[in-house]
Amino acid sequence: MQKGEVAKSGKFREFFEAITRAEYEAEVRMVALWQKHMPEDYRAIRDFLERRYPDRWGRKRLDIEHSGEIGIKIVDDIDDED
Repeated sequence: MQKGEVAKSGKFREFFEAITRAEYEAEVRMVALWQKHMPEDYRAIRDFLERRYPDRWGRKRLDIEHSGEIGIKIVDDIDDED
């Protein structure tokens, strides 16, 4: 694949272009199937897209940082008279 990506022509370039085209076509088919089957169960195709194309379909991670103190107040709401 690396040889085909940098080549201007030839069998490696043709192979690279065929694989790239097939991947794009597969993604389009999966999106179409996802749209068609979404009312029933979208999870399988969603998971495929998320794993195969994480940059476009992956879950975004939210990093949250906190500095300082965290206060916790414990309230005894239990009635001991029982």
